[in-house]
Amino acid sequence: MKTTQIQCIAIAFALAGLTACGGSSQQARTGELGTNTAQEPLFSCSNNAECRAQTGNENMVCCIDDECKSGSKTYANGVCYEDLETIARTEEVEALDYVEGIDEGAQDHFRLGVRAALGTPPDYNEAVDQFEKAIDADANFVEPYLNIGKVFEQLRQPEKALEAYNRALKAFPGNADAEALRGKMFLAQAQKLIEQGKTSDAKALMEQGKSTFDSVVATDFENVPANNALALYWLLNKDVSKAEEYVKQVLIVQPFNVTALNTRGLIFLERNELRFARWIFEQKVLTLDPNSIEAHTNLGTVLVRQNDLPLAVKHFKDAVKLDPRNVPARLNLGAIFIDFLNYKAASDEFRKVLEIEPDNVEAVIGDATATLGLGNFDAAIAGWERALKMDSRRTILLKRVGELYEKRSTKEDVLKALGYYRRFVKAANVPATDFTSKKIKALQDAIDMGMFDKPAEQPKSPDEEDGDTTFDDASPAEDEPTEDEPKTDEPTENEPEADKPASDR
Repeated sequence: MKTTQIQCIAIAFALAGLTACGGSSQQARTGELGTNTAQEPLFSCSNNAECRAQTGNENMVCCIDDECKSGSKTYANGVCYEDLETIARTEEVEALDYVEGIDEGAQDHFRLGVRAALGTPPDYNEAVDQFEKAIDADANFVEPYLNIGKVFEQLRQPEKALEAYNRALKAFPGNADAEALRGKMFLAQAQKLIEQGKTSDAKALMEQGKSTFDSVVATDFENVPANNALALYWLLNKDVSKAEEYVKQVLIVQPFNVTALNTRGLIFLERNELRFARWIFEQKVLTLDPNSIEAHTNLGTVLVRQNDLPLAVKHFKDAVKLDPRNVPARLNLGAIFIDFLNYKAASDEFRKVLEIEPDNVEAVIGDATATLGLGNFDAAIAGWERALKMDSRRTILLKRVGELYEKRSTKEDVLKALGYYRRFVKAANVPATDFTSKKIKALQDAIDMGMFDKPAEQPKSPDEEDGDTTFDDASPAEDEPTEDEPKTDEPTENEPEADKPASDR
């Protein structure tokens, strides 16, 4: 059973790099791009400005020599590359700086919290505990408040995240970062409403969030959380050019901001530039943050589109291991398992999604499809009917159910098929020239002509009624030889058994 891939993406509303003393935590990298398998896309250039404009990365430079080296890689003349040596020197200076005016003990707790949150595997409980200790040590230290909210976002606990951002605003009224992060929660809620088909409600929330971001940017045009959120806003609105403007603004200020890089990867994905999208997620984001749930999920989506399903499964499983409540990754795993005909595994994934989100329509449809593969016809029909009640736009399900009943070929089932086909034609506003509309007429004519009626039973002969003859087991009668006729097919005593194989003699 082949199904359409769900291919859910993960917009990085969650842990997008915790703010660290003396520079962002994304800067805690080793200066090497890693050994992943994706081919690095090459940008042609004649000067550094062209490289930075094309990539949105201020650390990109143009190779003007015969060849240029950066880390373990060599680049040809006229190609953009990332100047890792300068980056490493910058990070070395910034890595252990203390911020003046903030208790150093609080900063130490804060660093321990960052380390716990970005560890492999991450320890989010320890991170929250360390951030709380940082607040206790210095109540005027705003970053721990914000990072507690980010951790709760990573844990898929939006209510607690919103509570953390409100707490930050109570302690620091008017704080631009806290305002932007709180506003971003509106986008998270809007995304869920879009998935449920509630577009008008989603639009209202998105506009509420955008109003907040615009207000922040009006007074601080370089504000990273606000620009990141505006990029996500325009991405949700399918305006990738606008989204890219705000992503580039973030990357000018923070070249290693994981949220911005993740969004940039999604922009390439939206444009179907899969090679570039894969490079961003695989070589950039996962090098900076190996625990980026969003990058694993989105890289899996890219790999599905590149038809590399085994590697896609690996990254979706990595995402689920990091976050068992990762709905997009589980939905994608379920869809792939159906394609692999592993209906039990697919059903398990969809049912885990329904434990997290009981009203997730994709999971209901997926579980019904897997259930059909497991042979439970009636349960599959009931599941698709439930999905239709949840989202009336899924009219194609009516056609799918009709086709299943039609294949059964009995008059009763064909009548049911006709009922579903008629519902589909009406709900989807299908024209009379459509194949399904024509099929309805053809099936109805066949029923009227009695083509699906059972053939009338033939009267039984007296011998059949006595049970003397069973036609299924009957064989042609053979003439019995008379007593005077020899049975020529049996050998006599003196006749050699020529027909037997030598081993039987």
